[in-house]
Amino acid sequence: MKKFKICPICGEKNSPGLLECRICEADLTGVRVSTEESASSEKETALVRICDCGFANPPQARKCQSCGEDISDILPTPAVTEEKSGYELCSPDESFVYELCSQGCVIGREAEMDAYLLSHSYVSRRQAEIVISGKEIRIFNLSRTNPTFVNNEKVPEDGTVLHEGDEIGLGGKKIKGERQEKAAYLILRKAQ
Repeated sequence: MKKFKICPICGEKNSPGLLECRICEADLTGVRVSTEESASSEKETALVRICDCGFANPPQARKCQSCGEDISDILPTPAVTEEKSGYELCSPDESFVYELCSQGCVIGREAEMDAYLLSHSYVSRRQAEIVISGKEIRIFNLSRTNPTFVNNEKVPEDGTVLHEGDEIGLGGKKIKGERQEKAAYLILRKAQ
């Protein structure tokens, strides 16, 4: 029976004695030796190394692909695949779209959507939290200095239920029908 190591990056079947993939040179030191029978009968569990920054790296990575931190001492763990909620947040001009996972997320300049929100100075590092419970989507303001608005109404302490088409104002609201330039605005819609 032929034995091999399956590369976790490119899927190449390598000789069991190899330490690197012959195609993509990925590290194979932690990869189990498989046979045709075991490879087809077992469901492989995807492993990842989760950096302190939250980025899920391939199991053979030694440095985080997001922040460059040394992650060689972090043990690989099974990857958790997040189910999607069926909803997404998009900017009014539709240049930015973010699909919500089934549990929700924290939004801010140092949380989810950070790349988009970084240039919006009225948005806090942790501006708002979206919680999905069953069919209800609720938003909570997390910022002490910059309020969160839904359809130009300030989100109360106990949160607001969101509905399709609602406009969320992060750190600002419309004034005389105009959006504030340094705030961010997102619209909840069904995923397309």
